[in-house]
Amino acid sequence: MSEPTPAVDVEQMLAEAVSTPELSAPESQAQEPDTGTAPKDWQAEATKWKSLARKHESTAKTHADAAKRLAEIEDAQKTEQQRLQEQATAAEQRATKLQAANARLLAAATYGIPADLIDLLGDGDEEQINERARLLAERLAAAVPPPASTAPVNSRPVESLKPGAAPAASEPDPDAWLRRMAGRT
Repeated sequence: MSEPTPAVDVEQMLAEAVSTPELSAPESQAQEPDTGTAPKDWQAEATKWKSLARKHESTAKTHADAAKRLAEIEDAQKTEQQRLQEQATAAEQRATKLQAANARLLAAATYGIPADLIDLLGDGDEEQINERARLLAERLAAAVPPPASTAPVNSRPVESLKPGAAPAASEPDPDAWLRRMAGRT
């Protein structure tokens, strides 16, 4: 059996095999002899990876242009009926999305769901959306505690109110007060 080679020798061999002539370190830098712990030249590594990234970017741009040309050629070869079929399919998908959005809005208005929670109703047909809206409204009602005090809706302060006394009767409608002042009632 042969002895395994030290890791330093393998790293050095890989570095020599991978490096290209234009990416190698300048000749003015003297290479140190292998002492078992050779410091890594990070500047050269960064330069190598930058050049590889630029190479791959240019290749990707070339392929993107080719893919665009291929799509144009395929589109030109399609028959008129195929184009119309694709347009009809796209229109059906838009209509389905709009119907689901309309059903969500109607369900939210019906069950009193806040606008920021409408997206939680999801997609599907109208019955599914209404069922989810009903469940969400029930959960929201259960999560919100009832108000602590029940104040009357029209709670205007009354000037003649004394402690322990009931408020004086007030006119429910300002128009009625004007009619009474004009003598028309």
